[in-house]
Amino acid sequence: DESQEAAKQPPITTFENTPLSDTAHSDSRSLEQATLIEELTPAITETAVAEEDLTLMLIHAPDLPHNQQIIHLLRSTLDRIHKIFIFNKDTLGIIIFYAPLDQAMQIASSLYDEIHALLDASAKKSLGIGLTTRAGRLIPAPRMIEEASAAIGKATEEGGDPIVAFRVNPDKYRRCLARLN
Repeated sequence: DESQEAAKQPPITTFENTPLSDTAHSDSRSLEQATLIEELTPAITETAVAEEDLTLMLIHAPDLPHNQQIIHLLRSTLDRIHKIFIFNKDTLGIIIFYAPLDQAMQIASSLYDEIHALLDASAKKSLGIGLTTRAGRLIPAPRMIEEASAAIGKATEEGGDPIVAFRVNPDKYRRCLARLN
């Protein structure tokens, strides 16, 4: 049954699903950030209330969001609760619920291997995964995006590790907040 099959697929947020005016297309940077912030903000709150962790993972390779094989792989590999969306023309974002950093790194490692196997030789070289976790912090979505973006920047550097996590020191974070208050 087609409708039951469609119901099982996790939603993938794409800009095609967002009503767009022609002017919005020219500024896709703010649009992708807005879509991600919209998805990430309630997810951060929800996991904070449940005292669970949350991971934001960015996967980069040339034209990745248009690779149907990879999107199918992600949909079939990840639980339905996780959210997959287009971050930019070469990057997919995944919000992974209830995954602390160690678990998120394991997920990233297996996804890396599976995606790497599907890419052609030229794309394999630029495959990278960057991630960050909430790590007990109630942080704004833009900050989490910034951390994951910094990690993906390092992951896609030539000769670097292709999987990079932004590691947070929660105690240092709390001390910093205490000083601000």
